[in-house]
Amino acid sequence: MTSGWLPTDFHFLRPWALWGLAPLLPLLWLAVWREGKGSLAAWRDRIDPHLLAALTVGGGRRLGLRPIHTLLLALALGCVGLAGPAWQREPMPLAEDRAPLVVALDLSPSMDAVDVSPTRLERAKLKLRALLARRQGARTALLVFGASAHGVLPLSEDPNLLLTYVPDLATDLMPPAAPTAPKATAAALVLAARMLEKEPTPGSILFLTDGFDAGQARDFVLFREHSRSEPLLLAFGGDVPAPLRGADGGYVTGVDGRRVMARLGRAGLEAAAAGGLWLASATADDRDLDAVEARLQHHMVQALAADPGARWRDEGVWLALPVAVLLLLCFRPGWTVRWGQALALPLCLLLLGAGWPADEARAGEGDRSQWRFADLWASRDQQGRWHFERGQFEAAAGVFADPLWRGIALYRAGRFDAAADAFAAVETAEGQYNLGNALARLKRYPEAIAAYDQALARRPGWPEALANRALLAALLPREEEGAQKEGEANPDELDQSPFGEKKKGRKHTQRRPLSEAEITRLWLARIQVSPAGFLKNRFALEAREGKRGPP
Repeated sequence: MTSGWLPTDFHFLRPWALWGLAPLLPLLWLAVWREGKGSLAAWRDRIDPHLLAALTVGGGRRLGLRPIHTLLLALALGCVGLAGPAWQREPMPLAEDRAPLVVALDLSPSMDAVDVSPTRLERAKLKLRALLARRQGARTALLVFGASAHGVLPLSEDPNLLLTYVPDLATDLMPPAAPTAPKATAAALVLAARMLEKEPTPGSILFLTDGFDAGQARDFVLFREHSRSEPLLLAFGGDVPAPLRGADGGYVTGVDGRRVMARLGRAGLEAAAAGGLWLASATADDRDLDAVEARLQHHMVQALAADPGARWRDEGVWLALPVAVLLLLCFRPGWTVRWGQALALPLCLLLLGAGWPADEARAGEGDRSQWRFADLWASRDQQGRWHFERGQFEAAAGVFADPLWRGIALYRAGRFDAAADAFAAVETAEGQYNLGNALARLKRYPEAIAAYDQALARRPGWPEALANRALLAALLPREEEGAQKEGEANPDELDQSPFGEKKKGRKHTQRRPLSEAEITRLWLARIQVSPAGFLKNRFALEAREGKRGPP
């Protein structure tokens, strides 16, 4: 967002550097005066004005660009760049690179319409397969909806598990409902939000549908306003009514023997788009999927950038190039600087700079005996960011002076022990959160939970810290009743606690409840048949329980 011609959040990270602009205007005036009338002041008392005009060269010409002018402009831009203009935040370096996604597939009877070859549903399933192939390693979940909404699989990084179910998804899997029953879009949104609520990275919900009633568009608009997850709509079908194809390959007919026709729910889609929702129509090529992926990434970047705990991005570096070009102009042949006035400039800057606070990036650089030539041009943290952004994490860790960024570089390099040591020196919420991540990688779960607690104490309600803490709490070993046989060695009695306290008399086993995805894997491995029957029975059971209300 912008306010006038500047972004709303525009500010300077180091506003004290703007004091460097103060001596530039007097020096510019001095340069202009010396180039103009000031240089002839000594001759006006000795030579008549009409003779002085004839004896001077260039006195009537306009002043051109001088080396002193380019030097002053370069220094002005340098002061603005040093002040650190910023208007957007940087996402946390350890955040996921791919946004989590819940795909909501419409299984209402109208999806069997044949206006899209072979049917709307089959085309949507083809798009779903192509999307899963693009999202290798990204967390994706699947739910279906018609007159009711049901989860198929929770968020998983394995697209092959989702692909196991896609071929058997059909409209006849849904529980029976009245032909005029509205689609359960609100229930689908609630179910998708429940899947995404513990995700540390903001996600999106992609609806593959042929439309809905205009009144249901308000559900999407309200959800978008009150949730950090964004619903997206990818529409299938045309405006011309089309017959429905049955499971036997024939057309579906009503009690009067006439074919049942379906049309696109355009009114609901247009109302949702008017409310600010992202809407696209399915295409024969992959342009729709390109647009979906771009929107997913855009939403994730915007949500992470709006995180109040993220640091501001310093945009002053972009002024380095024009400053360098202006300084190069000072070396043109025939250009000379009147150093009597030019030397006054660094003297003023030197006197002014004596009162500037030390740059935080250089204040922590430590031992100058390790001085390098690059230190003349960039701070240690700037050099570290240069290596970090190019994936050279080991080199970045060796240069960073900031312990937080040094720890992040060590974490990315896989040196979790050293990363934990670096994060332990950062007494901030971000430092303790990253310490918990490093300790979790080392399987030191109790210590990691303690670090997350420290982060939450400094920043209550932090979603990422809460989600990671809950995950580790589920992985902690649980105590089982039963004593060990006398004289037998028990490997579980080895000292594994973070404080060196050895617990005896109880056996510890590394157990945790199986997730829904793991239960599904076991079921598929045990029963080598189509999952359609399993899904149909589960959906019917969930629909009956839903009518009775929650337990």
